[in-house]
Amino acid sequence: MKVWLLNDDTWLKVIPLAQQRLETYSDLVPKAAFLFADQLVYPASALVECGVEQEKLPELFRIVQWEMEKPGQWTKDRVHDILNAVAEKEGIKTKTFLGLFFVAMTGEKVSLPLFDSLEFLGRDLTLRRIQYALETLEQNGIALSGKRLKAFEKEYAKQYGRAG
Repeated sequence: MKVWLLNDDTWLKVIPLAQQRLETYSDLVPKAAFLFADQLVYPASALVECGVEQEKLPELFRIVQWEMEKPGQWTKDRVHDILNAVAEKEGIKTKTFLGLFFVAMTGEKVSLPLFDSLEFLGRDLTLRRIQYALETLEQNGIALSGKRLKAFEKEYAKQYGRAG
């Protein structure tokens, strides 16, 4: 495990992200644990309570998923640009929109800096967490499927271009 991710180089990247949010260094592991996990556990209500219309949630996650799948370098600036552009195009306040992604990506409403964390997680794990969020919503009857998904894919292509 140390060779894979829990090594000195990794911790040297994580500590600056967490340092301003720590009272003591013993808080580091709990605050940063989401960076080393695969699937986070949170109730669908945590996503629903972020202030976005419930029916819109799967659409927003799909849009971000497709935008992040598009080719390009994976940096915190690119992640920032994608999330801000989607929030703007969809007419959602950035703070509200990012709150949704804090929960889906970190399991918490407040956590380490979002864009830095997503850069650290990488594209694959970020996309996986988006998929987990979609599955969490679907298990609670909030989903895009069938004809509604097909119609949404066409609308997405018009507004954003082809999916990744």
